[in-house]
Amino acid sequence: MSCAATMSYQKIDPIISEWAKSYNLTLYRQHQGEDIRSVDVISSIGKKYQVWVDLPVDSKAAIHAWDYNNQRRDWNVPVEQLEQALNEAVQTVKQWMV
Repeated sequence: MSCAATMSYQKIDPIISEWAKSYNLTLYRQHQGEDIRSVDVISSIGKKYQVWVDLPVDSKAAIHAWDYNNQRRDWNVPVEQLEQALNEAVQTVKQWMV
């Protein structure tokens, strides 16, 4: 068995849930039978952007944002900085909307 400890979403779910709620975003937890943590951010003209969180590994979380086209940004942060990185991801998406 590997030393790299893959965690479940259980420990970070409260952070992700509160974050999504604070931005009034729908949090998706399942896709085609797989556990996911993903939100869509929709612009005022209906353009869709996605922010998602991978399963944490070794107490680090990978966060991703993209525009369903060619713009993408990734963060890899300690779980303690997850909320800050999620806020940064939303700000990045809002900059893309301009």
